[in-house]
Amino acid sequence: MAALAKVVPLMDLESRRLFWVKRFEICRQISKLAPEGQELRYLSLHAARTRTINNARDAYQKGDMAKLESILSGFERNNNGFFRRILSEIAPFLGEARLAVDLYCGPGLFTRELKKIVPAVFGIELVADLAHQASKFGKIEVFHGSPNEVLKNMGDWHVDAITSIRGFLHSPWDERVEALRESSKALNAGGKLICVEMLREDVPTGRRHNPGTWYWYIAEYQSVLSEFNLTLEHVSDTINNEGDPCRVLVFVKH
Repeated sequence: MAALAKVVPLMDLESRRLFWVKRFEICRQISKLAPEGQELRYLSLHAARTRTINNARDAYQKGDMAKLESILSGFERNNNGFFRRILSEIAPFLGEARLAVDLYCGPGLFTRELKKIVPAVFGIELVADLAHQASKFGKIEVFHGSPNEVLKNMGDWHVDAITSIRGFLHSPWDERVEALRESSKALNAGGKLICVEMLREDVPTGRRHNPGTWYWYIAEYQSVLSEFNLTLEHVSDTINNEGDPCRVLVFVKH
């Protein structure tokens, strides 16, 4: 019998917030090298894989600007291609959408892209500094706080679409279920919930490879969201993101 993957203790919300604060601080130091108006290029590294960020930090500390530029350019090419694939997948489902929310938006990189197909978009971000940079450089209106709490306080302000680009990947079961519940409440009838996740069939349910990653199967999404009147409408082919296999899931609110 194959051995089960090791269970690693979950990071709570505050621990994950501090993790992203520390990671973003590295990117903010590097961004001091950025020409005026290009700061967001450097700050976007916070969304890269840990190995990419560490390589960028080492190049920065050694003053190897050629290597830093190469790392940054490689990440941008991959990230931009990733976003283009996502937009091409979701655009057919958002033709009537007028208002959308991007959960765990970071500095607003995908949020800005989403505005190309939805007239009004705002973000929700757990880390205050990331939310500030999204407003400052990305020109995105961002609500600072956990998605659960922000969505709960939206009142009757219903939206047409909610996106999460690998945001739920870092959320443990209870927190993710609550965020999905609040997302359903915030959506108009016919609204779309779009989740982009690393969906690996070889990862046992509820087990992770590191403290910040929590995998779900597609069937788990379907099971949970059916309780919130959301039905799976579309599953994309695999999309590569820095070597990680991701898929786009589109759910519709009934």
